[in-house]
Amino acid sequence: MVDKKKSQHMNFAHEAIPILFNTQYPGFMQYLERDRTKFLEFWWKHIGDQLDKSLCKSPMGLNFQIKVLDDKRKIILITLPTPEQVGEAYFLACVKLPEKRIPFVKIPYTRVISLYKSEDDAGQPCTRMAYITPQARIVPIGIGPEPDVELFISEVRKILKI
Repeated sequence: MVDKKKSQHMNFAHEAIPILFNTQYPGFMQYLERDRTKFLEFWWKHIGDQLDKSLCKSPMGLNFQIKVLDDKRKIILITLPTPEQVGEAYFLACVKLPEKRIPFVKIPYTRVISLYKSEDDAGQPCTRMAYITPQARIVPIGIGPEPDVELFISEVRKILKI
């Protein structure tokens, strides 16, 4: 699960958390609600323990909040330590949507969207947004807003039409 060429920050934000959230939603929420930030810090440290120390940094700034939209929809907003490299995330929106089923098929009801540090074609700093699949694939959405919680949540709601 850990890519030894990527930073602790990238492994945590674009692999560990999306895989855990998308594949083990009930357990993810149970531990997050019970252990709070300690749950996130456990995974941050676990990732770091598998990497060269030069790829690691403090979890200072790692936090979360749960925004309940209604009975069946909520956004778990994870704030990450300040990104230093292109590709590192500012925020993750882990979104639980209502479960839908059609005969013999369960439609995925979780989504993870990232706002991450990037550069435009001219090499100028910018942000980008992407879906992170349950297999930790990054699917670009486009240019993102400034790294502000409310702007990010607003964009996530537009993208998911919620």
